[in-house]
This record gives sequence, structure tokens and C-alpha cells, in this order.
Amino acid sequence: MIGTYGNYSHANNEIWLHNISYDQKYSAVGRPTFKTARFTIRGVKKAASVAALTTALQSLQNAYDFDGYNFQLTDNDGNSTVHRIQSNLMVDGIQVKNFSYLTGTVSVGGSYGSGSEYVQTRTFQIVLEGKILNGNSEYSQFRESVRLMGNGGPRFKMAGSLTGAVQVQVLQQFTPYKVIQSGFAVGFLDYPSVPSPIWPGALHGDTIVEEIVTPQFGTTFNTNYPVRWRYEFESAVALSGSPLGI
Repeated sequence: MIGTYGNYSHANNEIWLHNISYDQKYSAVGRPTFKTARFTIRGVKKAASVAALTTALQSLQNAYDFDGYNFQLTDNDGNSTVHRIQSNLMVDGIQVKNFSYLTGTVSVGGSYGSGSEYVQTRTFQIVLEGKILNGNSEYSQFRESVRLMGNGGPRFKMAGSLTGAVQVQVLQQFTPYKVIQSGFAVGFLDYPSVPSPIWPGALHGDTIVEEIVTPQFGTTFNTNYPVRWRYEFESAVALSGSPLGI
């Protein structure tokens, strides 16, 4: 088997895929968003001398100094296997999360090389990671509240006098019922729809607030587009309603 990262090609059977995982991630509203693909690659670089090994290792390090390249494992005839990850399909592209050299052992199977590190061999490990889009939900977060204010009763004030007791002054026998509907939402791949006012006939149109916030920037795709909204209502009769769901 031959592994390639971008234009860099490992020698035949130089590497093995120590671990491959795909972890499903969910949004705050329980919807799938993306899978985190994580490839842990281990290998043994071989050369005829220490000088040649040093040159080979420098080329290896240079190849994995950069994010954003595709990785694939092919057979000896160049046929691609299922073990591959494509950078332009990832939210932030392929990222090199770790490059390290391992201590060699002489254990059965030679899991960490031959045990004679940096003589003619050097054991290494590389971890590649990327987020694969795996969701079609409009919302990754959603929260709305309805605040009820007033019960229609009288408005009064406590009026003091210079010498007498404090007097209650009724300013209005009846007062309006007031409601504030507000909330925020985060769209996964675009700005989400802003909910409509629950009581459009009682809406103060001059108080409508809709706020659009910068999304989270990604190398390949932007995600998490926030919006906020606020509506104020007044009515002569009680308004009843509940926050919207998604």
C-alpha cells in the first residue's frame, strides 16, 4: 500500500493507518452537523545511512508542514482505497494536528519500528483531521422567549404632600397588556429565517429589531450564522402565546 499527502508519496508499505475514526457531531438543538474524520498514520522511514535518513526525514516534515492537502491510500497499482479524505469537502480543510517521532521497540510485530532509531530507520506518527459536512438542518441553535408585562389594571402613583399623608393617585383606570417576543438563532450553513411576530395586529412596527451577526469563518465553508430579533406588542386585551419551536 502507498500513502500520499498532496504531492508527497510515501514509499510502498512505509506507513500503516494506526487508527481511523469518524465522530458524529451534533448541534445544540440535537441535529447532525458534521463528522470529524481523524486519521492516525504511523510509519517507518528507511535509508541506507544517517545522512540519507536525515534528508528523507526533512522531506517528510516539509510535506506535512502544511494543511489543506488530500490524503489517500492506494494499492500498488494506484487504485484508490476507501481510506482517503478530501480537503475541499471539509469545513476547515484537512489539518495536520500532530507530527511526532516515536520511540522504537523490538516488541513482537515491530509496532514502533526496529528499535534502532536513527541508524537506518526512524519511526513517525502523523495525525490528520477534518470536519465533513453531514447535516441539512437550518438551525444549529434556536432560543425564543415571550415576556408578558402588565395585567390591564390601573396605573397609579403615590403622591406626597407637604404635611399630610401620602395619597394614591390613579392615573389610568385601565392599562394596555404588553408583550416582548425576542430570541436568537444560529444557522448552520447560512443565515436562518427570522420568526414572524406572534401577534402582528398588536405589533409596534417602529420597535422591530433584527440583528445579523458575522458567521464563524472556515477555510472552506463558513458556518454558524447568528441572528437575533425583538418585537414589542401592546393590546387592550390579554395576549396569550408561547415561544416558537423549530
